[in-house]
Amino acid sequence: MLSDWGYNNNGIRKMIMRTIFELLLLVRSPHLEDLTLDHLRQVIARRLPRTGTYCIVALSRVLSSIGTIPEAMEIKRTFVDRTTLPSLTSNVPAEWARLCRIWLDRSSAVKHERNTRYYFLLNVGRWMAATHPRSPLRLAGREILLPKL
Repeated sequence: MLSDWGYNNNGIRKMIMRTIFELLLLVRSPHLEDLTLDHLRQVIARRLPRTGTYCIVALSRVLSSIGTIPEAMEIKRTFVDRTTLPSLTSNVPAEWARLCRIWLDRSSAVKHERNTRYYFLLNVGRWMAATHPRSPLRLAGREILLPKL
């Protein structure tokens, strides 16, 4: 059933089998019918984030399709906006980082491209601070404006 849904990779199949074994050992029963959503959640809670949760979700789809559990689980991913991490602007002059942030907030580029360009601009600021330490926003006495990317 899983291979019909696209879980054809040998490594994924092994992880799903390990998950099944883990669940059956948890409930101390050899029958899939004895598994519940609470059991699946228990296994997820015991694992580190992003380590095999997709296997439990895939297994929940199988259990739901055979009528063991009422509905399949959904993958829940926490969204982390990496552009707001303070470490991202380390070694970037504050004014340059501020201008880059303004550009990021106002840019109309698609998110992936906008983030890529934002990281590039921060790297430019790091380079300018390292090679022109007096003022990364002034070069040859002229203001440097952020380019239109």
